[in-house]
Amino acid sequence: MGQTLQTVTDEGNCTLSEKAVLQLALRLLDALEFIHEKEYAHADIHAGNIYINTNSHPEVFLSGFGHAFRFCPGGKHVEYRQGSRTAHQGNINFISMDSHKGAGPSCRSDLQSLGYCMLYWMTGSLPWSHHSQTSSAIAAEKERYISDIPGLVSYCYKQKKASDAVLWLLGCSQHQ
Repeated sequence: MGQTLQTVTDEGNCTLSEKAVLQLALRLLDALEFIHEKEYAHADIHAGNIYINTNSHPEVFLSGFGHAFRFCPGGKHVEYRQGSRTAHQGNINFISMDSHKGAGPSCRSDLQSLGYCMLYWMTGSLPWSHHSQTSSAIAAEKERYISDIPGLVSYCYKQKKASDAVLWLLGCSQHQ
């Protein structure tokens, strides 16, 4: 399957270009679409669970299904209940708010996690990623930024300007 994206970024000690992240996201969205059609959420998307094979035709593989959750068995969505699962399961920097709250993850959860990953891969920064905070403090920080996506983008990009494509993709109503 190649090597993990985490290994690639650690070896290069760098962020990825916007083009590379968007191409990677497209492949991951295809994988997530397949998983979601089978009624499962991955629930732990991060660079350590993504394998890249760069042979003649680059391939992307999603692994690490230890926290996967069947959100719609038999076509009936599982009721959303906080505390129905162990809270904070998965890579703490990238898990969704649902995972922080101990609720069963969903398609939305996977897309939220992918958004956090994409920002991190492009900028190397998330407001909660460089601190030795508790899981609850990280969840609170994410909760704060979930209603301020432009603020999250500004924090991650620091002095640089995020492209219109990134702003649109993340649903920012204000351009920087």
